[in-house]
Amino acid sequence: MTAPSSADRENDNILTPRRLRTVVAVGWLLLGGFVVHAAWRGGITPHVRSFQLLFLCGTIGYFFLVWVLARIESEKVLGDWRWWLLGMLAFRVALIGTHPSDDAWRYTWEGRIQQAGFNPFAIAPDDESLRHLRDDQWHRINHPDYPAIYPPLAQMEFRLAACIHDSIHTIKAMHVLWDALTIVILALVLRHCGRPRHLAGIYGLCPLVVTAFAIEGHVDSLMLLFVALGLLAETRGRHQLAGVMIGLSIAAKLMSAVLLPWLLWRHRRAGAAALAVVVICYLPYLDAGGSVFHSLARFGQADMFFSLPGTLSLLSDDFMVSRLFLGAVLVVILVLLAMRHRDLQAYARAAMWSLIFLLPVVHYWYLTWIGLFQLVRPRMMWLAASVASLAYFEAEHIRITTGTWRMPVWCPVCFWCVLICGWIADNALKRRRHRREPFALEE
Repeated sequence: MTAPSSADRENDNILTPRRLRTVVAVGWLLLGGFVVHAAWRGGITPHVRSFQLLFLCGTIGYFFLVWVLARIESEKVLGDWRWWLLGMLAFRVALIGTHPSDDAWRYTWEGRIQQAGFNPFAIAPDDESLRHLRDDQWHRINHPDYPAIYPPLAQMEFRLAACIHDSIHTIKAMHVLWDALTIVILALVLRHCGRPRHLAGIYGLCPLVVTAFAIEGHVDSLMLLFVALGLLAETRGRHQLAGVMIGLSIAAKLMSAVLLPWLLWRHRRAGAAALAVVVICYLPYLDAGGSVFHSLARFGQADMFFSLPGTLSLLSDDFMVSRLFLGAVLVVILVLLAMRHRDLQAYARAAMWSLIFLLPVVHYWYLTWIGLFQLVRPRMMWLAASVASLAYFEAEHIRITTGTWRMPVWCPVCFWCVLICGWIADNALKRRRHRREPFALEE
């Protein structure tokens, strides 16, 4: 990580103590209002419009807090870190009882059938041989004709949840726990680098992150926990351990495989360790044969949704040609980034953004993958993504009012325009800082 520039240190005196307290108080109140409303209404549905309004208010409060965190380099001035952590944890605990995403029903189902001795990669939920395992909520499982798509470590977590208690609330509580632990790990990374632990709030206070995990309970929190552990190991110079953690993150969700090129280029043994961990995690499920990757391949053939390539409509109608082209472009970008960046965090931030921009299907919670890598300086792209994700919930509103899941064309157009504006702003600010301090270290 890069030490703060002299220009940044000058900003420490912009906020008087009274103004600082006011801005922080307003930020926490707006965020608290969003959390209380979501807890009261039970999540995103059925009152999507009021959720969108309070999500916007919470995001404004989040911007106030980020503005403070980006300018104050003293933990003493920011106050006791434990109170900030307690507030972030309280937000998550308050939202555990809200209605989760449809994905959570599949998580619970796949844990249940493993307990009954079935391999989730080999059999789809609608198979008649599983009829005796169905309950009243079985119809809520999305894509019931698909066998499991989530990787083996996620499947092991689903089974663990079923062992503890076969309930959707169990799996959601576990995902909230992983998210809370991720905040703590990021604070340890910051402390090791001599930065205020409060900067972990750039991830932990974001309404986008809170919605994805505390409200909807997505499995991505398990992946992010191991990515954060990999960052901690790498900052302490333990490359092999970092490789193991990255391997576990890939075994939780395959998208973190974009971190492999950096490991293989910079620390080959760590890269080999990551690959070995992934292979070991798959071993218990290999009796499914080729079905292990069947749903993943099938998902890759789905229509483009909320993606930049789909929004621009620049690719071939042939899905195979389009996917191969996007994959080749991504591989080239990742190799170039691995050659350029010596720091894992800088590489990971650029790699994850490249993945988001090239994926054929994008959901709002995918943006949480970026949040871990805002520890040096919050980027305008991240802040833009936080507020632009508001457009994604329009599909939820249409589903409630019409009964069909559909995304209006204007939603992805607005989302990507805001994101691109954030990218332009980031580059303009970077050039400005370079002119001011031409010999500044790489971030």
